[in-house]
Amino acid sequence: MLETNATLPEKLEKLVNIIDIVSMDIKLPEHFQTEKEWQTVYKNELKSIEIMEKHRQKYYIKIVVSQKTPPQLIRDIMEDLKTRTSHDTEIIIQPQSPIEKWTNLDNLFTISEIVGENYPVSIIPQIHKYLGVA
Repeated sequence: MLETNATLPEKLEKLVNIIDIVSMDIKLPEHFQTEKEWQTVYKNELKSIEIMEKHRQKYYIKIVVSQKTPPQLIRDIMEDLKTRTSHDTEIIIQPQSPIEKWTNLDNLFTISEIVGENYPVSIIPQIHKYLGVA
């Protein structure tokens, strides 16, 4: 298994035949200083997904969301993914930790429903945060 932020598609292409499954991220604009920086990373993430599809490699996608993540952004990302992924690609929504600081879970459930319209979706906390390893 390879855990990756999916920002180095050329390197992923070299590894694709020696790994059995890839866990890859899609980072959101809220994780970056500028829109330009996010767009560069996002394009590489999409290229990495295309590589996985081309090689018919098993993978899943993780998206860390916050209370402020706009549902429309998730809709837009799902539209981008529909043209690049198979319909059975699992997408894991990870609420930003600690979940106890979320004052309202409605946005989390809305995002999950948006993803679930086209993909298998799970909500899984950032386990490494609970374990205190990151």
